[in-house]
Amino acid sequence: MNRRFVILMLMMLIFTQMVSPGWSAPAQPVVEINGKELKLDVAPVIQQGTTLVSLRGVLEELGLRVEYFPATRTVKAWQEGMDISLTIGVAAARVNGREVPLSLAPQIIAGRTFVPVRFIAEIIGAKVDWVSTTKTVRISLDAQRGLSGQPGGVVAGNDGRASGEREIPLAWWGFVQQPGSETGWSFIQEPRRTGGEWHLPGFLNYMDFAVVTGADQVLSQPPLQTIAPIYPPRVDYNRYVVLWAYLGEANTGGYGITVEGVKVVGDQAVVRVRMSSPAPGDMVTMAFTYPTDMVRLDRQDLAGVTRFVFVNQAGQVLKEIGF
Repeated sequence: MNRRFVILMLMMLIFTQMVSPGWSAPAQPVVEINGKELKLDVAPVIQQGTTLVSLRGVLEELGLRVEYFPATRTVKAWQEGMDISLTIGVAAARVNGREVPLSLAPQIIAGRTFVPVRFIAEIIGAKVDWVSTTKTVRISLDAQRGLSGQPGGVVAGNDGRASGEREIPLAWWGFVQQPGSETGWSFIQEPRRTGGEWHLPGFLNYMDFAVVTGADQVLSQPPLQTIAPIYPPRVDYNRYVVLWAYLGEANTGGYGITVEGVKVVGDQAVVRVRMSSPAPGDMVTMAFTYPTDMVRLDRQDLAGVTRFVFVNQAGQVLKEIGF
């Protein structure tokens, strides 16, 4: 019999077996939470005997907010009473300030951050079972427990937003010159216009941020510090906190930095900062400038806050400061 004919017959036999009713492709792992299959846009994977799942897919199902910051390759997830931070490629996470080791480092798969499913189970106080026959990850979460695994924990509201997330009022530092009022610099508790975009690939030298809790706190504003120490405005620091934003040393005019808002999410205050630079072709003043901005917050609005996170309009984390 012709050898080529034999090979052709074998290939046809194999193909027939593959398309027969008894054959099916190997099943991909699936995730169930309290018996309900989780619909994930990227299926779980198994690496080195460890099942990895999409962090966003699972935690958002449980009511947490999840954000990815590409500049630092950091993922943050939060809800009242729960704050999680991970870095791609680092086999450790921080959960409510506590370091938690991971069996495998977080990694990007198909545009999603994947982590060991057992890590998620541990931080939410759930039980995890692996059903090998169906390749199913079963997560069992006590409905009477919150995400901390403790009775009476807080869960997200029906709108999907984390409970306790709130925008807090601020007063901004500006020059007042109005009839019937004292002229000079003071904190103004009124809306203000902001705008501008950042057109540079990087940041300026010396950019910095501070949370000011006392009038004797020296602000880090090089190179101007070589001339004289720089102190914050004098306010009642028993009642207020001042946030200070310094864009750095710019070699022309046309640069700016503005604190647009502050939102409390769980135990952290997310400070939204808008940075602006001259667009190509703009007419600018040819002189060194040192843009800054300050806002005042009431301490009563910061109850439970343990950290400030400064982010720009692109979502990049610029600095984190304990409080």
